[in-house]
Amino acid sequence: MATLTAFGRAVRKLRIDKGETLKQMADTLKISPTFISAIETGRKPAPEDVLTKIAKHFKLDEGQVDELRRTAESSRKEVRISLNNAGSQAREVVSAFARRFDELDANEIKRLKEILVK
Repeated sequence: MATLTAFGRAVRKLRIDKGETLKQMADTLKISPTFISAIETGRKPAPEDVLTKIAKHFKLDEGQVDELRRTAESSRKEVRISLNNAGSQAREVVSAFARRFDELDANEIKRLKEILVK
């Protein structure tokens, strides 16, 4: 059995707490069970529209939706950044970050997070 991501564990818990199988949830959300399994295990990222469908289906409150979104974000293996409207300085920052990402130590990551999550 594949390892679940934090997002996958959260969705599976919601599903089990409601007494639903993966197939029942998939049928209700009009999403294939294979796709739900793929986002639970991190083989595919959870698109925003799927997050919205899950939140509505389980009648999640705003705090629960925020937590589900955080688990989805923390489970991503890739992040895509659109630079369509970015100026040259912003493009340089994003490029430098991408180039150096694998070299950042824990302290540098912590400092960057503090800056970005104000």
